Amino acid sequence: MTAQLKDAYDVVIVGAGPAGASAAKTLKDSGLDVVILEKCRLKRDKMCSGIILPSARKFLADHYDPLPSHLFTNPRELKGSRCLYTTGPDRGVVTCPALDLGEDAPNPDTGYSVNRFDLDYWLCEESGAALVDDCLVVDCREEKEHVELKVKQCGTYAQVKAKIVVGADGPISRVRRSIAPEMDDAVHWIPLYEEHYEGSITLEADWMYWILDPAAFGSLLNKDGILHLTAAATPRATARGMVNFFAGFLKERYGLKVTRTVLTRGIVMNTMPYLENYFLGKGRMLLVGEAAGFVRALDGITSALVSGKAAGEAIVKSMGSGEAALSCYAGHPLVSAEWAECKKLQPGLMKRGFAMG
Repeated sequence: MTAQLKDAYDVVIVGAGPAGASAAKTLKDSGLDVVILEKCRLKRDKMCSGIILPSARKFLADHYDPLPSHLFTNPRELKGSRCLYTTGPDRGVVTCPALDLGEDAPNPDTGYSVNRFDLDYWLCEESGAALVDDCLVVDCREEKEHVELKVKQCGTYAQVKAKIVVGADGPISRVRRSIAPEMDDAVHWIPLYEEHYEGSITLEADWMYWILDPAAFGSLLNKDGILHLTAAATPRATARGMVNFFAGFLKERYGLKVTRTVLTRGIVMNTMPYLENYFLGKGRMLLVGEAAGFVRALDGITSALVSGKAAGEAIVKSMGSGEAALSCYAGHPLVSAEWAECKKLQPGLMKRGFAMG
């Protein structure tokens, strides 16, 4: 159940994903007045694999209660990642050293398969922060002592004040756009398209499959008996066209049979993480997760949780010391460690044949 929107808060967090929830939990544990604003009605679905990698499993085990059973899909655990190459000497099924594509060393740790709409809502509930949905942030403007937010909640415009704003609103971040519009104008965007099928395939269900073509990549997951096929656009083909191409490849090679298409949808990702183009924010507005460019290879959940916690702790330190929150955030050990982790893992994608635009 969502809360009544107030006129002012200590901290406004924009976005009800893992990054925003992690920041909110850290802040609420310190007694600050915190609200999470979510543009969609909750629970909301999200185009995402919904895979909790071992690194995210560890973070959640260290900082949260055990995940409730209703979050999981079937199969509950994934053994690892496998690459399906459409051409070349590795054509066939190639088992990767670990579920996380960026890892080169063998790692037998498994991942969880979850529903993102349930996971995100549970994380927000666990944070203890107020949660207001159907609340779009239209603009953020920093004043001398606070940030002024213009929001549209349930069709009605309102003004909200905050001492600090945390932009946890993903790759197309309105908070980032408000403070650095030139970044969005310069960034390269990669469309992705996804189809969900009722049907069957000869591939084992408890693996994450990556489909690799010289100019494109896609993925295949089995969640609750529904096959999720996703593909990225290329300079010469649309994302929808690549889904069709990969579906044909899977039919020919692995016996894919589609009885019904139950869902189609698309999103865009940007190349900030793959160009090491990180942006932590400006003034009283901090960015976390994908809004800041944090992604470990293709894993956004771990980076979201870690950077959200770092921002929360930085804000608490700032409130107590008077030091600027952005300075505390930029100097936080978790931020430098996450930068290093992202930079370490990105080359693994290129080595395995991922074309990132």
